[in-house]
Amino acid sequence: MRKITVIILFSFFIASCNNKEKEGVEIYIEKKQQLNNHCLLVKLIIKNNGNKNYLIPITPTFYLDNKMLQSISSQIITSESTNKLDSKMEFLLQEFTEKRLYKGVSHEAYKMAIMKNYEEFSNSLFFFPKNSKREIFLAFNNYQSCDNKSYCNKIFNDENTKIRFDNYMEEEIKNIDSLITYNRLNYVIYKKDIYLKDSLFINK
Repeated sequence: MRKITVIILFSFFIASCNNKEKEGVEIYIEKKQQLNNHCLLVKLIIKNNGNKNYLIPITPTFYLDNKMLQSISSQIITSESTNKLDSKMEFLLQEFTEKRLYKGVSHEAYKMAIMKNYEEFSNSLFFFPKNSKREIFLAFNNYQSCDNKSYCNKIFNDENTKIRFDNYMEEEIKNIDSLITYNRLNYVIYKKDIYLKDSLFINK
């Protein structure tokens, strides 16, 4: 009887540990499709499994990364986050992007940049309510000038290629935090490591 009780408690402990590991934010690839020799389309999922509203301090540019090959930056084609901004979020985005990311640029040039690429602007900060899931479609365009096309496009097929994203600098994160407080948003900055479901390798 004692042995059975120990086994049950041990099983419960393992289950609890596994659940805790997945609490918080995870990011993974759901689908990918190579449209032609130069373009890879990726559907990325970001999930907030926690019980708090998180602002995830990662930049809106993702990269196809491979230590042996030249990295390729992404273009956000569409994102569910774009249509889920309220007025306070929009104001915070404008305050942060104009004063920090476009510092020194005229207001007119800043507005033109937003009009040109609103998807990137609206995803400059990722707002994720508790227990939410968002889709992001990314395009990676490889237009390297190269005689050997198979080598140029090796990054799309190599097993060591993965998607990389960057966090904002510490000073920028502090600025975001102060803007959250000032605007009384019910969000906190996510400061833990993001749980990577498949390490974001595109061919594994």
